[in-house]
Amino acid sequence: MNGKTKVRPPVKTGDAVQLEIVDLNHAGEGVGSLEGFTVFVPGTAPGDLVTARVISVQKSYARALLDSVARASENRVEPPCGHFGRCGGCALQHLAYEAQLKYKQKILADALRRIGGLQVPVPPVLGMADPWRYRNKAQVPVAAGSGGR
Repeated sequence: MNGKTKVRPPVKTGDAVQLEIVDLNHAGEGVGSLEGFTVFVPGTAPGDLVTARVISVQKSYARALLDSVARASENRVEPPCGHFGRCGGCALQHLAYEAQLKYKQKILADALRRIGGLQVPVPPVLGMADPWRYRNKAQVPVAAGSGGR
């Protein structure tokens, strides 16, 4: 052996875990930690305390699905779209618009630093007066079969 101790993840698929969400990743998924092990949970917001069910475990992280929110973030809002969470087109509608803009500023600054090696100031993202009913990206799930299933 090379002297390295193999560390086992503290979770397994199917486990229910309670996490405090501390950040968002580049895809808008909430980032929590369990015994120093990273767990990504879509549909969560920094400041949320959640219960989530683990759906996959890798060597250095796990993915989980949100079961319930025990304590909501001050930035959590009711998504205005009734299809939120199902169609995949709006990953951040559960965040207040100002929080979305700050997240987008942070993700750009992080990418410039991590990928480009640049430590440059990123100005605040310019928002819209009415940010709804405007999309620059659409994802349309398509399935074969009858009855739209």
